[in-house]
Amino acid sequence: MLKKINCAVIGVGYLGNFHAQKYASLSNANLIAVCDLDKTRGKEIANSHKVAFFTDYQDLIGKVDAVSIVTSTPHHYSVAKFFLANNINVFLEKPITTTTEEADDLIQTAKHNNLTFQVGHIERFNPVFNIIKHKIKKPKLIECIRLAPYKTRCNEVSVVLDSMIHDIDLVHNLAQAPIKHIKAHGGKILSPTIDIAHAEIEFANGIIAILTAKRLSDSIQRKMSVLEDDCFFAGDLGEKTLKITKSDGNHEELTLEKNDALYEEIASFVDAIENKKSPVVSGIDGKVALQTALLIEQQI
Repeated sequence: MLKKINCAVIGVGYLGNFHAQKYASLSNANLIAVCDLDKTRGKEIANSHKVAFFTDYQDLIGKVDAVSIVTSTPHHYSVAKFFLANNINVFLEKPITTTTEEADDLIQTAKHNNLTFQVGHIERFNPVFNIIKHKIKKPKLIECIRLAPYKTRCNEVSVVLDSMIHDIDLVHNLAQAPIKHIKAHGGKILSPTIDIAHAEIEFANGIIAILTAKRLSDSIQRKMSVLEDDCFFAGDLGEKTLKITKSDGNHEELTLEKNDALYEEIASFVDAIENKKSPVVSGIDGKVALQTALLIEQQI
């Protein structure tokens, strides 16, 4: 019988709590600890899973094989660097870091120590996106819309880094080409950072991507449409529906089963460690998405 992967979650706020739940439910992983600066919150989550609690993540050395890092973005680099330097596999929530230099350092450290380093771009595990990716031949135009109501949580980073970056990653994964030109606009409304962003990206292979992200909406929307010469895909990433319209007038409407994308994402991380294979979303993927997000921010 294979040895289970001993895991811990660093940062058990809103999202980190769900990470802990997924590790606890995996048959090939042992959730052994959670770590948080908030003792009350941390102990509550630790007790609910009957695992150890730490306030200092450095105390986990020698106890774990892998960690999920679900801290605020400004702390991503320092925490991930510590674990990678100490030969511990890392799942790091998006955005990978705040600078591409930091991202490069993490990528190189993981490579040097032969570790699994996965970045949390969860929409890669969305069945709507994966059907589009499987069926498209030569996309010409990609459009993504991501809207959400205003929340004070996550406002330490812009809507580009917090929300649009999901679609930036998907677009790069479909385009498979370097960027030729970016045009972007948007601005701050209620928070200290950018709340509304619109970007048009032209890739070197001629593909155009139009991205809109707004965290001041009265509804939640996560939509992606892709146009190619003889086909149009209209996907709702939230509702898990996809309409495929052909140039001859034939069309297909799919309603997909709503999967647990976070479970699949974390399961894929543990599987990559166990079977020594590349993660679905690599550190390089995370860096590419960050680089584009920062260019969009600069234009705004």
